[in-house]
Amino acid sequence: MKRITAIIVNWNDKNVIGECIQSLLNQDQSEIDIIISDNGSNDGSIEFIREQFPSIQIIENGKNLGFGSAVNRGLTVARGDYLIFLNSDLMLDSKCIGEMARFLDYN
Repeated sequence: MKRITAIIVNWNDKNVIGECIQSLLNQDQSEIDIIISDNGSNDGSIEFIREQFPSIQIIENGKNLGFGSAVNRGLTVARGDYLIFLNSDLMLDSKCIGEMARFLDYN
């Protein structure tokens, strides 16, 4: 199966981003790279992610670039064959990424 890169845009969502990340880690698809593109959070989000999920790549944008520009920053380091862009308050069903990849492989 192909490699997936998930780019999560975060801005001051410390209270929900952990659940979003965990929902990606709980996927039935094992090859998922997770990139956080942070838009200048000042709520401790970055520290929380580094402490709880040390293997996740973080891009610190320094200011709020908006969703599209933050995704573009993530794309500069993404290595996946398939890409998924997420807001930090999303939680995915455990079969979401695998089903998406199977659909894209088939079509």
